[in-house]
Amino acid sequence: MSARSERRHPEKVAADPAVCETRGASPERMRRLASIGGYARAASMTPDELSAQMRKVRAARSEKDAARRAAEGLPPVKPTPKPLSDDEMAHWKAVVDERFGVDYPWANRMQRSRMAVRLAREAAARAAAEAFRQMGRDS
Repeated sequence: MSARSERRHPEKVAADPAVCETRGASPERMRRLASIGGYARAASMTPDELSAQMRKVRAARSEKDAARRAAEGLPPVKPTPKPLSDDEMAHWKAVVDERFGVDYPWANRMQRSRMAVRLAREAAARAAAEAFRQMGRDS
């Protein structure tokens, strides 16, 4: 445990130096110690440091996944679509209310919003398909 961790978390400091002895330890004991070390490291980090570390880990995971997909001949993962603005969401919720009725018994609060997003994406896909058909006719 680092000096910084010892200052922040004195209750986690090993009282017996033999507990920290790793030379000649079995693989199972090393795994247990490593998992404790990971928790201790995370506990000793500030929220900003932890966030930066998680961003770094996520970037490495994404890069590895992109390399794997490229090696398999797959396209890169599509970015998450931009969320609807408040005005767009209000419009599509009104469309949902017209289609299903204002008193429709939704199972939870989010179902109506999800349906609005789904209808918006379907409309965008239909518009894009129609635009491609029009481009084919114009040529």
